[in-house]
Amino acid sequence: MFFGMFSGIDELLAQDTSSYQLFHSLPKEMQEKIVEHDFTSFYELNRFVQKNRHKFKG
Repeated sequence: MFFGMFSGIDELLAQDTSSYQLFHSLPKEMQEKIVEHDFTSFYELNRFVQKNRHKFKG
């Protein structure tokens, strides 16, 4: 797993397998919020998911 920074969510999902798998396991509504935030690392993405998963139905 790579913990580096990427230029944005598109690059993060294209280059980091863990981020891609996590993103695509989430409900569409949560994916939309993640795209709005434009995260640049798996750490940021995962932190957001852990804090907000309960708000979205899966």
